[in-house]
Amino acid sequence: MPATSSTSAVSGDAIAGIAAAAVLMTQAMAFGIALYEPYIGSASAGALAGLIGAAVLSLFSSLSRGTTGMISGPTGPVLALLVAISGTLASSGLSGASVVQGLAVVVVMAGMIQVFLGLTKAGRIVKLVPVPVVAGFMTGSGVLMIRSQFDPIAIPGFAADTMTPSWIPAATALATVLAMWQGGRRFPAVPTVIPGLLAGIGAFYLLCWWFGVAAPAAWLVGELPRLAWSELVTRPSIPNPMPWLVIVVSAVTLAAFTSLDTLLTSVVADARTGGRHDVRREVVAQGLGHVMTGLSGGMAGAGTTAATMVAIRNGGRHYPGAFLAGFVLLCLVAANETTAHLPVGALAGVVIFVALGLIERNIWVWVRRRRTRLDAGIALTVLGVTVIWDLMMAVGLGVLITVMQFVIVQARAPVVLRRESGTTMRSQRMRGREEQAVLDEHGDDVVVYDLRGSLVFATADRLFEELLPDLKRGARMVISLKRVAFVDLTGVDTLRQIADQARIHGGEVVFANVHKRTGLSRKIRKTLRRVGIGDETRIKTFISSDAALEYAEDRLLKTHGALMRGRPVALAESELCETMPAEHVARLEPHISRREAARRTVVYEAGQPGGTLYIVHKGSVDLRLPTGTHHWSRLARVGPGMLFGEVSFQTPGPHTATAVATERCELLALERESFERLSEEDPEVALAVLRCVVRVLGRRLRQANHEIYRLNQF
Repeated sequence: MPATSSTSAVSGDAIAGIAAAAVLMTQAMAFGIALYEPYIGSASAGALAGLIGAAVLSLFSSLSRGTTGMISGPTGPVLALLVAISGTLASSGLSGASVVQGLAVVVVMAGMIQVFLGLTKAGRIVKLVPVPVVAGFMTGSGVLMIRSQFDPIAIPGFAADTMTPSWIPAATALATVLAMWQGGRRFPAVPTVIPGLLAGIGAFYLLCWWFGVAAPAAWLVGELPRLAWSELVTRPSIPNPMPWLVIVVSAVTLAAFTSLDTLLTSVVADARTGGRHDVRREVVAQGLGHVMTGLSGGMAGAGTTAATMVAIRNGGRHYPGAFLAGFVLLCLVAANETTAHLPVGALAGVVIFVALGLIERNIWVWVRRRRTRLDAGIALTVLGVTVIWDLMMAVGLGVLITVMQFVIVQARAPVVLRRESGTTMRSQRMRGREEQAVLDEHGDDVVVYDLRGSLVFATADRLFEELLPDLKRGARMVISLKRVAFVDLTGVDTLRQIADQARIHGGEVVFANVHKRTGLSRKIRKTLRRVGIGDETRIKTFISSDAALEYAEDRLLKTHGALMRGRPVALAESELCETMPAEHVARLEPHISRREAARRTVVYEAGQPGGTLYIVHKGSVDLRLPTGTHHWSRLARVGPGMLFGEVSFQTPGPHTATAVATERCELLALERESFERLSEEDPEVALAVLRCVVRVLGRRLRQANHEIYRLNQF
C-alpha cells in the first residue's frame, strides 16, 4: 500500500509538471523575447533565456518543498522590473550584450540577497510594502510591458500604408488577447494562454495565406539555439567598467520584489491545498535558483500563480516543479526546432494580456472617495514616475511618501485613550466615610491617563500638550502605559519633562503598567538614568493602575489630613457601627473578639466555609480572586474601620475570595455563633447589626454597578 501511494504521488507530480509546463513555457518564451531581443537582436535567444529561468527556478523551488505545488518562472511584474533595470543599465553607459551581462550580474547578486533574507528570517520584511505603492508599481509595470511590445509587432511601412500586410503581427497580438479574454470567461478551468496561443497562431497563418504573404523571419521566433551543458555552468563575463551603484540598488529591489511576488503565490497555493508554506525555505530556494539562473544566462522570475494552480489542480504536491524542469530541458535538447514557426505576435499578445491584468483599476475608485484620495495620489505618483522616469526610483519614492503619511497619521492620532478624574474613578481600596468625603470634594485633584499606541517623536509633543492643563494646575497624575507598544528616546525625554513640569507646579506624576516590550525598564527612573536623562529625577512606578491610583489618593488625603492609614479605628467609628447608637455599640462589644494577623497571613481562603464578619481595627487586608494556581486578581483592599466577610456572614456558605493581610493587622471578629447568641439575648442589637450589614452591601453593590458602567463606557 505505501508503494502504491508513493507511485501515485510521483505520477501525479509528473502529470502536474507537464501540464504546468504547457502554461509556463509559452509565457517564459514571451517574456524572454520581450526582455532580451532589444539588446541581442534574437527572439530565439530571448525565448531560450526565459525557458532556462523557468526550468532552474522551478527545480530549486520544488526541491525545497517550501510551498506545496509551487511552480516558479518569469512573471509579468518581474519582467516589468527587469525591463526598467535594463533601461537603467543602458542609460548608465552599457549597450547590447553588455546590458544582458549586467542583468546576469544583477540576478546573481539578487539571489545572494534572497539567500541572506531567508537564512536570517528577514524575508517577512518584504511583506511590508504598502498597497498603494504596489498598486502604482503594478500599473506602471503593465504600461511598460505593453509599450515594450510595440516594436516586435510594428513592421516598417505600417504607418505609411495601413492596408499592407505589415499589420499582421499586430492583428495576431489582438487575436491572442481577445481569445485569452474570452477563453477565461467561457472556459475558466482551461489556462487562458492555451486558447490565446492557438487563436494567435491560427490568425497569423490565416492572414498570411489570405494575403499571400510568406512570413519573414522577423515575424517568427525561430529555432532555439542548441543547448549545451557548458552553457549552464559558464559564468557570464563582466564588462568593465560596471555601474556598480545601479547594480546593487537593482539587485536589492529585484530580491525584495521577487520574494514578495513568490510569497503572495505561496499564500494562494496554501488556500488551495490547505498547507502552510515555509517562508525561510521558499526564499532561500528562490535565491539559490536565481544564482544558478544568472550564471546560466537565464531570466529571473518568481512564483507563478497560473502555473501553480494548474499543477495543483492536476494533482501536483511535492515535486511538480522538478518534473517541469526536466520536461523543459528535454524540449530544449530534443525539440528546440518546434519554435521555428511560432509567431512573435502571438507571444506579444500573451505579454499584453498579462500586462492588462496588472493594471489596478481600483485606483480610479480611490480617486473618487475622499478618504482614499491620498492613497490614490501615492499610487498615481508611483505610476507616473514608473512610466516617465524610472521604476526603481518610483518604488523608493512611493515608500518614502507612505512613510511620511504614516508619520503624519501617527502625529495626529490621539495618544490619550482615556482621561478620568478621581471623582469618577476610585482605587479598589475601601475607605471610611471621612476619607470618602475628602475624595468626593477634592477628587478632581487626582487624574488618571491611559495611553495607547507608540510614544515616539511623532506623538510625544502631542501628549505633552494634552497633559499640560493638568500639569499647570498641580494635579496628582497617574499615567498608565499598559497599552503603549513602544517608547523611543524622544518619548522617554517627554516623560521626564512631564514629571518635571508636575513637580514645578506642585503636583506629582506616577507611572503604572510599565512593561519591558516598550523599550523601558520597569522603573522609569532607571531608564532615564541609562539614557543619560535626568539623573536626579525621582519618579515612582507601580505595577498596576490601581496601585498607582491608591498612592495618589493617599497623597491627596494626607495633604488634607484625612488619611487613616496607620491609625487604629475603634468599633464605634467603624463602617459597621458608624450609624448605631452608642448604647447598641456597648451591648455589641462583648460579642466581638480580637485577632492579629502578621503580614502576608491568609485570614481565610476562597472556598472555605464562612460565617465570620471581620472589621479592620488597624492595618489593611487584600481581597483576592484566584485566577490560577499562582495567579490572582485583587478585588479590594480593606483599610481601618472597614468590614469584610459580609457575604458569607449574611448568607452562610463558602468564601468567594481569599483575604490576605498586606501588613501587620489587628482585626475585630463577630463569629456566627456569637451573633446567634446575641440574637437570642438582645434581638434589638442583632437587628441593628443586620441592618448595617445590608446597608454596607447595598453601598458596595452601587459602587460595583458604577464601576461596571464606567468600564462599559470605556
